[in-house]
Amino acid sequence: MLLREVTVPDSVSGVAFSPDGQTLAAANGSRISLLLVSTGETIGNLTGHTLDVQSVAFSPDGQRVVSASLDDTVRLWDVATFQEVAQIKTGKPWTAVSSPSGKTIAMAGSSPTLWDVGVPNVSVPLPFGMAQPFSVGFSPDGQSLVSAGMGEFRVWLWSVRDGLELLGEHGLWIWWVVFSPDGKTIASAGADHEIKLWDVATRTMRVKLEGFGAERYSVCFSPDGRTIASGGGDDVKVWEVATGKETRTIENGGRVWCASYQPGGEILATAKDQTIKLWNMNEPQ
Repeated sequence: MLLREVTVPDSVSGVAFSPDGQTLAAANGSRISLLLVSTGETIGNLTGHTLDVQSVAFSPDGQRVVSASLDDTVRLWDVATFQEVAQIKTGKPWTAVSSPSGKTIAMAGSSPTLWDVGVPNVSVPLPFGMAQPFSVGFSPDGQSLVSAGMGEFRVWLWSVRDGLELLGEHGLWIWWVVFSPDGKTIASAGADHEIKLWDVATRTMRVKLEGFGAERYSVCFSPDGRTIASGGGDDVKVWEVATGKETRTIENGGRVWCASYQPGGEILATAKDQTIKLWNMNEPQ
């Protein structure tokens, strides 16, 4: 089931696959390492941040990487040349993600904002109601954003049509939120040891997954939307979205800070400390 392990220079805080599934970006320390999925080889490093990088994501066309760092910047990088092409200063960004069109970047942190990458140094504040959102994500159609974090332990949905709406709450701060590939479901992972699935159409909680021995630091949908994987404690757990049934537990051998599915769904990447593990999800446990 374990395909390979890769070691990088510093502790990993975020991983993301390229849209073609061939490259894995790993935020570690103040750098982003680009790794070849087939071999684990490092093909390049994106350097320039002066403090730890908190999140990393690819643009939809795979030509750019966006990173958020505690140095108060969000930066855009060219994958082919490994060079920075743009940056914007913002207050302590925890997460930055690209819109489906690739033209806009949403940032969560002490100053949640939207950045039009075609307009240097100009951003628009996001109207989220919490003091410090940790996570933000676009809907597949780019018309909505979900965000959550520390300030109010709440999951917020903002859309072009309906404005800002409260979906619900966790008992403690929320580490991660994400839309399903079809845009119909939102998953949230919290420090209260729970994962909640929210129905976007009805604005209600559909499933609550609980009983974990540790907080859940990350959650991601499989590309077909049928399962979710979440890291926390020393393991990654996988559930069916439709039933809420746990289908697999992956013992990672240490605290799992992040997890991400390859676009094809065959591989799941997990990270703890300086070690990234790639798991074959097509093999039975």
